[in-house]
Amino acid sequence: DLSIHYGDFEEGDFVLGFEPLIDKYGESLANYKPTGTSGSMKALGRQHERGLVFPFAVGCKGMAEFRVAREDACSTLLQMAEDSYPDVKHPLLNDFKGDCATAIETRKVPCISLEHVIGNWLGGRDIWFLK
Repeated sequence: DLSIHYGDFEEGDFVLGFEPLIDKYGESLANYKPTGTSGSMKALGRQHERGLVFPFAVGCKGMAEFRVAREDACSTLLQMAEDSYPDVKHPLLNDFKGDCATAIETRKVPCISLEHVIGNWLGGRDIWFLK
């Protein structure tokens, strides 16, 4: 949610976001409503007047297998650790291994490399923050 960090922006800052889980992508588009535009149509990808969000994964090229965990923040392009992960207690997840280290679904998602985004889309501009 870009509005959480909006106070950290300086004049000229612009944010690019990437979200391969389409329901979360939709939420990110729906959650931001600029002043005076409540309920009005927004251009595809416009989450904020100083940012864009894309329904892609980052870290590869073309289409990729994206492993979705029950706890969606644990979803990843990487292999899940379900077979090798120990049964440990987590303060927020009762079944950490089942919720976070096990894929409940695998989806094909579009993927783009960070090098392509920085080099081609941003023309090598300076990056203030990367997450």
